Amino acid sequence: MYKYQTAFVKICRIIANETRLHLLWVVFENNGLCVQDAAEKVNISSQNGSHQLSLLATAKLIEPTRAKRKVLYRPTAEPETAEAKHLLSLLLQCHSDKTSFKTIIHFSTAFTHERRIQIVRCLSQSDRSFESLLKKTGMTSPSQVRHLRKLRQRGFVKKQNGAFALNRPESDFARGLLQLAVR
Repeated sequence: MYKYQTAFVKICRIIANETRLHLLWVVFENNGLCVQDAAEKVNISSQNGSHQLSLLATAKLIEPTRAKRKVLYRPTAEPETAEAKHLLSLLLQCHSDKTSFKTIIHFSTAFTHERRIQIVRCLSQSDRSFESLLKKTGMTSPSQVRHLRKLRQRGFVKKQNGAFALNRPESDFARGLLQLAVR
């Protein structure tokens, strides 16, 4: 495991999925929803719904509570998990703004790998040439090329004057993700 493995990377991996985002939106709209009702609204099996809701709960974006024989899910981030609390706020805003799942997944996948977090953190300290970034991260050249390409495609990194630098994305959601990544 890389030293940059964080709760944030795990959360980004979990939300970079259309079914889970759809379930999260259903929970936002129906506070206190059971697995069967949530799965029905998303048109998936209860078993799959249970698994997907469990992953969202693992990411600390929703909270399961027992009510007699049912488990109800509410959009409540665990206070001790700052990444989850901030990301839940960003996702609630995306829900309110009717941001597409495709857009959320597009930006989230920039931060589903520890090495991309490492690159972003290095670039948050200063602009770097490819070679100095290689030295700082200890990555192989092909690996760094792949990760930089993904970050550039997502609008988080730019190349200017022969050096790589962080880019300020236009999207509030993307800016919030970048802020979490550099922590």
